[in-house]
Amino acid sequence: MIWYFFLIILNFFHIDASIQLCNGPLGMISGEIRDWQITASSNFFDPDCHEKNARLYQSFDRAWCARHKSDSEWLQIDLGIIAKISGVLTQGRANKQEYVTAFMISYSTDAYRWQYLVDQYGNQKVRFSCVFKRN
Repeated sequence: MIWYFFLIILNFFHIDASIQLCNGPLGMISGEIRDWQITASSNFFDPDCHEKNARLYQSFDRAWCARHKSDSEWLQIDLGIIAKISGVLTQGRANKQEYVTAFMISYSTDAYRWQYLVDQYGNQKVRFSCVFKRN
């Protein structure tokens, strides 16, 4: 199964006076971002497909797998801080033909008003394409 599209939603609830400067990962690999901070529109029925498995380098074929192959599926990550995001890494489900081929990013500081990521000219970055590489 291949998911062609999903929306990553970054949710910032804690509002600081200035943007936090980060030079490294924000905690999706390390677990600093807790499972309760990750929510999704749906999950496939397999227990290994829960949104808490939407982290890199999961073992035993764990990953977030949306229930439906649809462009309305989304994954939301509450960072808990305002931060400048300089990159997003994706990974398919190990040993399976399940991976994302494209996604969009939106963000919010209050979970009500959402904005899509824009390029350096202020144009909405409509879709990011993923490069699929299987080892």
